[in-house]
Amino acid sequence: MPNIVIRNAVPEDAPLVIDFIISLAQHEGVENEINPKVGALRTHLHADANPRLYGLIAELDGAPAGMTLYCPSYLNGTTEWVLHMHNLAVFKRYRRLGVGHALVRRLAQVAYSEGRLRIRIEVLENNLIAKAFYDKVKATADLPMHTLYIEGDALTKLAQQ
Repeated sequence: MPNIVIRNAVPEDAPLVIDFIISLAQHEGVENEINPKVGALRTHLHADANPRLYGLIAELDGAPAGMTLYCPSYLNGTTEWVLHMHNLAVFKRYRRLGVGHALVRRLAQVAYSEGRLRIRIEVLENNLIAKAFYDKVKATADLPMHTLYIEGDALTKLAQQ
């Protein structure tokens, strides 16, 4: 059985977290759509950041194997705070060794200890491997919810109206 250790991500992990983000984007075929910045990530992971980003790093036998990022999110329909998980990523050579499950289990422990009743997860529609993984941990879909963004020029124009 592999020795998986989960630790909190710290600002100094920003370059490693970027490697995980790029690896996940390559796996999902969206590497041309991302532009992660080490400096910004380092700032967001800092304990004094507001808003703050949190992360977990999984190490298998001392080597970085996986990570997840998360932050608080509010659901007004139920008036509760939840954890919003962003990017569960496991380096290819460590997949199917329990790393992803260990990360999600630790995140569930964090949520539970903070009194949060849900973990919110977004998965690309075509990422069948991720969907099968989340099915195993009994995640349920919130259909027909769609994630929409106001960004770029649209955000600028709307803000300047």
